[in-house]
Amino acid sequence: MAGATKKKMGRPIIGKPKDIRLQIKIDEDTKNKLDVLCEQKKISYAELIRQLIKKAK
Repeated sequence: MAGATKKKMGRPIIGKPKDIRLQIKIDEDTKNKLDVLCEQKKISYAELIRQLIKKAK
């Protein structure tokens, strides 16, 4: 199988690839608010922040 392309393992990308990583510092109160919102909506921090940014436009 020399020269054959190897298939990439993992989940297929749906929509635009999310390949940019951001790191932020927040205080404990803000973290607690994020926790509550994520729990209520049953979504991840990243998805919540994406939704809030889209909503702000």
